[in-house]
Amino acid sequence: MKKWILILFIIFGLKSNAQNSIPRFVKLKLTEIKSIETEFNWHNENILVINFITPINFSDSDYEKNITQTIDYWSEFYKNVDLKNAKKKFVYSDCVGRNQMSKNNTIHIDKNEIIRNIFFPKDKTCSAIVILNKNGDFKILTGKYNQQEITDSISEMKN
Repeated sequence: MKKWILILFIIFGLKSNAQNSIPRFVKLKLTEIKSIETEFNWHNENILVINFITPINFSDSDYEKNITQTIDYWSEFYKNVDLKNAKKKFVYSDCVGRNQMSKNNTIHIDKNEIIRNIFFPKDKTCSAIVILNKNGDFKILTGKYNQQEITDSISEMKN
């Protein structure tokens, strides 16, 4: 009897956790793909890699320093990632400090919250990498990931 109760708890626990993630068979709608293509000038490459970042509440003087450190870190990180036929964008969510962030031309501000609304509508994700292709397939990496995982995910989206 105890075994059955334990099994039920495990099954319900797994089911409740699985509801938070996007099922693998979900694809973007054509309107969503077109919206992303327009927003990011994504026309020639097959893959789009988005570093989505929601900055925490820094003082005005900390923004420029934080942005520079973030871009430096990710630029170094991507040196060993195969980005052939892929476009990479750094995207900050539209939140506090928009004026300070818009001074840096390597960062795209999600002013219309396209990325937030499509990929994280119920989620307050601080940072994630979204990898998508023109067919509407996508993969979201959150938490810890390495260069090989990103390279593998890009290859997966190419197939």
